[in-house]
This record gives sequence, C-alpha cells and structure tokens, in this order.
Amino acid sequence: MGDTLSVCVTDSAEPAPIQKQELEKYRVVGQSGATVRKDINLDSPLVANLEKDTIVEVSVVKGRRAHIVSPVDGWASVKTETGYVIMKKEDGEVYRYKIVLKDGAVIRKGADIDTSEVVGRAEYLDIVESTGEVQEVDGIQRLRIKQGWISMNLRENGSVGAPIVERVD
Repeated sequence: MGDTLSVCVTDSAEPAPIQKQELEKYRVVGQSGATVRKDINLDSPLVANLEKDTIVEVSVVKGRRAHIVSPVDGWASVKTETGYVIMKKEDGEVYRYKIVLKDGAVIRKGADIDTSEVVGRAEYLDIVESTGEVQEVDGIQRLRIKQGWISMNLRENGSVGAPIVERVD
C-alpha cells in the first residue's frame, strides 16, 4: 500500500539574528576638509565641517555620498562631481589616472609647482596610480602618484587650463 508522509510545520518565536553592520574607515583628504550634512541631500542642514586627516567611520556609500557614524552622524561626499577626492578608504585603495595631455606630465618630488624638483615624466596615455590625495597649489589641483606629484590641469595665465589627467575606472 501507499506510504504516508507526515510533516510538522512550526513558526519559530525567535527573531532572525541582527547582523552587525560592518563599518569602513575613511580619511578626509580634501584640502578644505569634508562637509557633513544631516541627510544624503546636499542642501540638508549642516552638521559639521571635518578637518583634513580626520578618520571617520562609514556605514554605507550611495553614489558619491557616504553615511558617517563617527565622529559625527551625517552624510558627506566621498568625491566631487568632477572627481576631486574628499575622503578615501584607509585600506590603501588605489585610483588610476590616464595622462590625456599629448605633451605628457611633469612629475615633481613635492606638491609645489615652482620650487619642487622634477623627478620624472609620465608620457601621453600612460596610466599612473594614486591614493587620491590632492593638494591645491596656486589654484591648480596637484595629484599625488607613486612617483611624486603631477598637476591635474595646465596652469594658463594664472587660471586652470586643459586637463592633464582623467580618472580611469
């Protein structure tokens, strides 16, 4: 004859365990620090301005905005719309940039364009790696790469000129 299969179904009264949220450490690297706002919207109320080199704990990144839970609670930009890095992961994340100026790029030992010695050149279409650290010198953003510092744009008549590098994703 046929076999009978009995099944007992019960509802568990115990809730599913809450998973601890992994926080990531970021460092504020933007020259002007980082602006923290109440929520993800760029026009929400100001919470704080964090100084350069402040270490923050981030719970989530949405687009270019990060939810910071320490040292304050709020939202800050990881980078600007143009790619300027404001906060970078502390795990040594590397960003890649392509030299897009046909004349290439001069690499200097320090960030100062006028006084730092030349240590090399990056040629047109070369890929250089950076931690994302940027300093502004005389209105020109300078990018730290493994070999030294390069300008992100030409300096033309005291203002920002043609791009020298572009971010490669």
